[in-house]
Amino acid sequence: MSTLPKVLIITGDVNSVFTDVWGGLLSSLKATSDVTLLSDPVSSRQLLLTGDVCCVLVVSPRPFLSSEEPYRVLRDIVRNFAERQGGTVLFCGTFSSFINNVTFNAYFGNEWKLPWRFGDYHRTTFTINASFNSNGANPMPASTFDPVRAGLVKNYSQKAVHVKGASENAMVYILTSDSVLESLVFGPTRLSDKTQSPTVFQCYGKGLVGFLGDVNGEDESIKAVLAMCGLTSSTTPPVVVAGMEDPDAGRAYCSGCGKQARKKAETMGEKYKCCSKCRVCYYCCTRCQKAHWQAGHKGDCKYMSGDDDD
Repeated sequence: MSTLPKVLIITGDVNSVFTDVWGGLLSSLKATSDVTLLSDPVSSRQLLLTGDVCCVLVVSPRPFLSSEEPYRVLRDIVRNFAERQGGTVLFCGTFSSFINNVTFNAYFGNEWKLPWRFGDYHRTTFTINASFNSNGANPMPASTFDPVRAGLVKNYSQKAVHVKGASENAMVYILTSDSVLESLVFGPTRLSDKTQSPTVFQCYGKGLVGFLGDVNGEDESIKAVLAMCGLTSSTTPPVVVAGMEDPDAGRAYCSGCGKQARKKAETMGEKYKCCSKCRVCYYCCTRCQKAHWQAGHKGDCKYMSGDDDD
């Protein structure tokens, strides 16, 4: 019996595409963990509930957009895996290649209650965000994940889908001071919007959730995935407990720091305050609400409330 950490990759209908484009990631994972690739929603659900898996990589959005019951239940189980079982869920690999702005915003906003919004899509050079996991927000132990300590490459170029609306403390990579659009068609336009990131990672209930928008399987992105899964010498995989078939959905999470509302009363507004405009984002304190507003919610709130005509 393997003593390696167990990783589940939910491939949906992109198994061959994922193994072709992200073969380097698959090889690296197999060298450090016990990897299972599944496309069947029932088998995926059963494996997640055992508590044996420490990390889930979702590499296709299609199973999570289906209205069929097996997929709907799997969506709840995956979210529950992070929220209540303490696991890590990463949306990465070919996920960003098959998602569009409408489905991205609806899925993370409605299903996960996260303020993440589909951002830019282009190639440029990014650097490690010095403010990641700082100031007591997005609190995760350095042994769980620290970009510098984990040996992530400081600067590298990638073509990626960006996330808007995430807290600055959850952004692993941001633009450098010299970032320009790297394109064979368009000129090197200077880029300066540091409210977007191709790589975000934050607390979610008892666990962690992250997104990596790289579409080409860069070696530097592979290192980031391994570190976020806790599969490097300076990181540790999460300890996961067994789950249940009927996850308790609907709890609130602070959009500023990711902290979970522990009591039902907190989700009803007696402690966690809901944004009065969009009614999607919740906050555990005024400090988090103000910080998240400045981090990008100021521009996204109108869109999330349904008043944006774009």
